[in-house]
Amino acid sequence: MRTEDRDKVLQNPNGLRKVSPVDDKDPTLETYNRTIKTDAKGNPVERTEFVSAMFMPSDYRPNERENFPSSGNTSTAYMKNNLDAQPGDERGHINPNALNGKPVAHNVVSQPASINRNVGRDPSNDDWYKNEREMIDYIRKGNGFIRYEVCLEYPNDTSGRPSAYKWTTRYYDTDGAVSRIVSGIARS
Repeated sequence: MRTEDRDKVLQNPNGLRKVSPVDDKDPTLETYNRTIKTDAKGNPVERTEFVSAMFMPSDYRPNERENFPSSGNTSTAYMKNNLDAQPGDERGHINPNALNGKPVAHNVVSQPASINRNVGRDPSNDDWYKNEREMIDYIRKGNGFIRYEVCLEYPNDTSGRPSAYKWTTRYYDTDGAVSRIVSGIARS
C-alpha cells in the first residue's frame, strides 16, 4: 500500500484534517485534507492529500451517477478561483463514481482530461484511467473486493491542483486472499 506516502502526509500536521466518510455507503476508509489558504470570503480552502477506500460488489452502481453540485466547493468556479484549475481541467473523482465515489470536496480534484477520462490518450497517464476501468470491471463481475489508496502530490504548499497521483490497488478474491497488486503514478 501507499503507507509511506500516508506517513509522509501525517508528518506535517499543519492544517491537516481527517475527513469522515459521507455516509455508511461511502467506500472511503480514510481521507486527509490540508487547509492551504482562505477564499475571498475568509473560508478555509482545503486540498485532498491522501485517500483510502474499500470497494465491495455492493458499491458497483453504473447507472446511479450523482452529479456535481453547480455551486460550492466542488463547482468549476470554486476550483478555478481557489484550487488552481487550469483551462480544460475537469472535476475528477478520486474514488470512481461507478464505485460509489461521492461528488464531495474530499473526493474531487481538478484534473486534466488526459487523466480523468484519458482524453488525448496521454501514454504517461494511461494507467490511471486503465486502473479505474479495471477496478470497476473487477467489482462488476463480483470477483472479490478492492483496497485502494491514493496519495496526491502538489507542486508547492499552497497549490490546490495535484501534480501527481500515486496509487496502489490491491485486488482480493472472494476468500479474502490478495490476487493482484497494481501501483502507478500519473502526472499532470
